[in-house]
Amino acid sequence: MNYCNPADYVKIISQKNNWPVFEAIFRRKVDFERHMEGFADFRNAIMHNRDLTEITIRSGELALVWLESVLPPNNGHDEQATDSDD
Repeated sequence: MNYCNPADYVKIISQKNNWPVFEAIFRRKVDFERHMEGFADFRNAIMHNRDLTEITIRSGELALVWLESVLPPNNGHDEQATDSDD
């Protein structure tokens, strides 16, 4: 999962048998898909050194605001454990 891009997450989460697991978090599939598309366009423009239009920037920013509003806070916990004994 660490190497997925936003479009991969949309495909995985939106699948008929996966969506019920995520519906409580993202609520409406149409909103999830729209915001993830905005985020993906924003990310792809930056990662591939493409011109950022005002619409791409604002859609990306809106997607980030939306994601922050629906995702539970991380509280500083990183999913990947680090081994400090090495």
